[in-house]
Amino acid sequence: MKALFGASLMGMTAVAVSGPLVTAGGAAATPTLYEITIRKVEFKRADNTYYTFFEGTSTFDLGSANASAGQSVGAFAAGNSLEPGVSYSAMRLTVNSAFAMAGQVTNAGSSQPCRTGGGASGTAQVLNNVNMVTGNATGGAGTRQTVSAPTDSGGTTVANALAAASMEDLGGQYRMEVSLSLNVPVDNAVPPALQISFDAANALEFRTTGVSTCVVMPLPPVITVTTPSGTTTFDPASRL
Repeated sequence: MKALFGASLMGMTAVAVSGPLVTAGGAAATPTLYEITIRKVEFKRADNTYYTFFEGTSTFDLGSANASAGQSVGAFAAGNSLEPGVSYSAMRLTVNSAFAMAGQVTNAGSSQPCRTGGGASGTAQVLNNVNMVTGNATGGAGTRQTVSAPTDSGGTTVANALAAASMEDLGGQYRMEVSLSLNVPVDNAVPPALQISFDAANALEFRTTGVSTCVVMPLPPVITVTTPSGTTTFDPASRL
């Protein structure tokens, strides 16, 4: 394996609206800007230990305005290889839990619009003490805004939701594990091909919280890992 690629596959996957964080009163949008920062990529061995394939900082824009279907949005860990003669059962991915995002909806509830950027700032407490980033409750196109993942004062609502979605909160970073089957040849002369794809369709959630107020929540992208043994898709947002 000489390079690891991230590709944005902008499909029409619908966001589930039934978990403790994503609510039926919200409205999902596909962001025009979605910068995800990958911090670590690991592969799980048969003995449940992990091999670090990449560790550092690599940022990709998965937004629909920047990446068309199937377009490569960057490469990282070029030249890195997996251990020869080893079988792996999962890939573990660590990313920052704050994202640069842009997007908008015309109705985030009660016929009010909401967008990123502009006067958006601070946090608002909604739904079981969960704190979300405040959006801009005016119409128009959303502009760049740093959108942090939700937190909660009780310390359990978000943690439980993440656990249900097979995600861990490491404090400023999220870690996700995707099951896969990958065998590396003993001689490693022809490294196995591997591709990681991200689908950011409907990965931005808006919700009206009062008159002229709204919040915005980043949803994790759908992650697809393709190896010579097959394709595995992980959709954490469907469990939030």
